Amino acid sequence: MSAYLHVSGRTSRLPVTLRGTGVSARVHLTYNVLQCGEVFVTSSNNYEIELCNTGDIPAVYDVFTSGSSVSSRFSFEPAHGVVDIASKHILMASFQPDVLGDFSEEFDVLLQGSVKPLKLTIKGTVVCPTYTLDRKDITLGRVSVGFLSTSHLSVANTSDVPIKFNFRIPGDGSLIHKEFDVVPASGTISPGAKQRVQVDFIPSAPRTYNMGLHFDIDHVGPSVSVISIVAEAIVPKVSLSVDELVYGECFLRYSYQKILELVNHSDLPAKYELISQVISAAYYDLFARTMFHAVLQRMMSIIRKAQSPHIRRRCCQCRSPRTDSAICVCQCSYGW
Repeated sequence: MSAYLHVSGRTSRLPVTLRGTGVSARVHLTYNVLQCGEVFVTSSNNYEIELCNTGDIPAVYDVFTSGSSVSSRFSFEPAHGVVDIASKHILMASFQPDVLGDFSEEFDVLLQGSVKPLKLTIKGTVVCPTYTLDRKDITLGRVSVGFLSTSHLSVANTSDVPIKFNFRIPGDGSLIHKEFDVVPASGTISPGAKQRVQVDFIPSAPRTYNMGLHFDIDHVGPSVSVISIVAEAIVPKVSLSVDELVYGECFLRYSYQKILELVNHSDLPAKYELISQVISAAYYDLFARTMFHAVLQRMMSIIRKAQSPHIRRRCCQCRSPRTDSAICVCQCSYGW
């Protein structure tokens, strides 16, 4: 750049050449690399970064991100501003991750009048929230078909962030065919809290069950833990005290009773029902539907009443679930 010096008494000016280098504001970061260490997914994390102005002019700055999926989870406040001469400015960086894994993101702090931005690198690892389950398996052993078996477990949140969870049992039926019920099946566990979970099981068929209770966590993934469920559903052995009830000759409109004993030979409860033949207008049966346990022997009465003077042979069946054992009830009636 050229300038001219006018000297008194001279007719011409003296040329003066000015040389120099233009510089922007002199600003530096307290650190260029920020190590976050391990942070929990979905957690809110805040970090302070200082901008120090050591120059002779105020510094105007703007913060720019790379546009990646991880950098979009960062925010800076204020994202642009002015750092006065010989002063410091606090830049607050907030980070709320939603994906697990290592990260290393570079951000540019561009100073007005400078072609070279300041570089800020933030590194760390996003990890799963920590938790504990008080059991690794649910062993129900031998259970009766059609009867409820209940187990419990607890999930403890040992992290500093809430855990949104979901329990599911792959292979279980749906609607009326569903055999397992988990309560609650989903929810949120606060930091430092515990959740008690109840697992109800009503088998619908005699077979061996080898299932898995899967524990899912939002933003972490499915099946972060699997609790095995083992059970053997059976139909207890039930016998009848007699194979046939013979009523012989019966008077019209007079009730007769005989006692039929059902014996459960197992240590598990069993269910039964009486299935009558087609009921006609001339006859009717009175049967009870109930439940009995292995430790008890229930007595069942068959009440028959003759309504017409005809010789008839009637049969009914007493069945245990998924068995074909039956008893024949014979009746002869006459009148005069």
